[in-house]
Amino acid sequence: KVIKTQIINDRGIHICKSIVAWKLYGKDSTPESSGLKGDKLVGNYYVLFETKHKEEVDKLIKKGVDKEEAINQSNVMKLAKETLKKWENGDEEVREIWKMMNSWVYKGFKQTYNKLGVSFDKNYYESDTYLLGKEIVKYGLEKKVFYKKEDCSVWVDLTDDGLDEKLLLRSDGTSVYMTQDFPEIGGMVYTVGNEQDYHFQVLFKILKKIGYDWANNLFHLSYGMVDLPTGKMKSREGKVIDADDLILQLIDSVKETSQNLGKFQNENNRITEDTYRKIALGALKYFILKVDPKKRILFNPKESIDLSGNTGPF
Repeated sequence: KVIKTQIINDRGIHICKSIVAWKLYGKDSTPESSGLKGDKLVGNYYVLFETKHKEEVDKLIKKGVDKEEAINQSNVMKLAKETLKKWENGDEEVREIWKMMNSWVYKGFKQTYNKLGVSFDKNYYESDTYLLGKEIVKYGLEKKVFYKKEDCSVWVDLTDDGLDEKLLLRSDGTSVYMTQDFPEIGGMVYTVGNEQDYHFQVLFKILKKIGYDWANNLFHLSYGMVDLPTGKMKSREGKVIDADDLILQLIDSVKETSQNLGKFQNENNRITEDTYRKIALGALKYFILKVDPKKRILFNPKESIDLSGNTGPF
């Protein structure tokens, strides 16, 4: 029996970056006031944070500050870390903004999922499970599998296993991605892109070292990422194409292609808006599904709607 679940990464430093950018530069903007889908709006603030952070880091480096130090000395980064700490301490104002911005994102996600016909049996939220990860860190320290550094950060040394040293808790006590992925379950198939292959090697190794038998029932179903003709997508640089924009582009392209074919010109053969949408979604899904899941995909929108190739519309 397969249960389709989704773990929503709804807390952490990346969320705090969006909150900081919205507070500093948002002028109380909302999806309604901006005319943007909620997930797009919050994503824009994430990109804005990274832009401002890079500007600050570049200025500090010019002043002779070491790059690593400059990254942490940046004013916006300090604010993001402070916001994360406040969130973990239950700060009311931070939690309220967090809830509001997350609700915008979930509403936007839902709209896109509905367009694509995607559904889940259950959603899990990291904000409900991250404390479990901290308990596992505590247990790992007791078993001496993990160790503390002088700054109170917690690490695991996997160099004997051909891996590296891995941070599990920051010096201020806040958790990192690895800690947040610590489960306490009987088994799980993680369907996550191949850019995280190393992450899961480390995660499974840590859980086995602690002595959890069920770690043998964890599996990473790795898949190739999607690239565009313009290159690799990078969310923090804003180099992405939104699924919503892509669907609209494909619908317009399908309309243009079909209207150039004489047989669809008379009234009896007119294609409805709903059919255009179905052909566009068929083009998108088929183009991705025809490629071996483990291979990277170069998605070419124009090629996907070709009426004479190995495509969904054909």
